[in-house]
Amino acid sequence: MPKIIENAKEKILEVAKEELKNHSYDDLSIREIAKKSGLGVGTIYNYYPNKVSLVAALMLSEWTSSISLFNEKLEGISSLSNGLEEIHSLISSFWLSNRVFLQSAEVKEYSSFQKKGHMMIISQIKEMIISVYRRVGKRIEELELTLLSHLLLDSALDQDFGIEDILVVTNKLSN
Repeated sequence: MPKIIENAKEKILEVAKEELKNHSYDDLSIREIAKKSGLGVGTIYNYYPNKVSLVAALMLSEWTSSISLFNEKLEGISSLSNGLEEIHSLISSFWLSNRVFLQSAEVKEYSSFQKKGHMMIISQIKEMIISVYRRVGKRIEELELTLLSHLLLDSALDQDFGIEDILVVTNKLSN
């Protein structure tokens, strides 16, 4: 009968997070994570079939925590501008802390992973935008919602234009 290891996934993610603070994605070692977590390499591969999926799970955990933090802040949001700035800040912080992984060559090979991740994040950004609009007593049409979610994401990632530009457009659309 296989040995049951309590909180193995959490332990793996915790060690992986620490390792990524000290090493680049390319230098991240499953063997080192196994050693530091007190688990076998095979155990890690039972949960995460490769390094990409391990780091993706770690990022998902961080993204989920970021959304929870945003939801806690939602009560204090008093204006549409303030709410959109919070969303933009959340995306920017997430991008900055995960940029090296997201831009790595190994991840680029997983285009389906990127597409699914992108669509999931857009969907969650839409939910945050809807929450902000509800909080300030405004409505948003589906097309505006889709455009705004993509603008917020693109602005946070590429920084070709800033949140100030988005707020100008949003104010014009709201009037």
